[in-house]
Amino acid sequence: MSLIFHLSHIQPYITTSSSSFHFHLNNSSLMERKTFSFLLLLLLVLASDVAVERGEAKTCMTKKEGWGRCLIDTTCAHSCRKQGYKGGNCKGMRRTCYCLLDC
Repeated sequence: MSLIFHLSHIQPYITTSSSSFHFHLNNSSLMERKTFSFLLLLLLVLASDVAVERGEAKTCMTKKEGWGRCLIDTTCAHSCRKQGYKGGNCKGMRRTCYCLLDC
């Protein structure tokens, strides 16, 4: 008793001796499946990368005027937040306070 299906690239059949289900693929259809799988994976990776970039806002820095030497980041950040900025950091060799804002 043998059951044979003819689909476009797959030819499954059941053998009576082992009662197992086998797939026979020719080399071209196997290559097509691998290519399709690779392209699908590539599409998913690129789509997730674009989604992450769109979700993140760029952060710009502006020098805080009227500020002396910046010694403590938290003091700079607190002063910048009081003026409506996102935060602040001490940067550079001269330790200047820079306020952070969304671009």
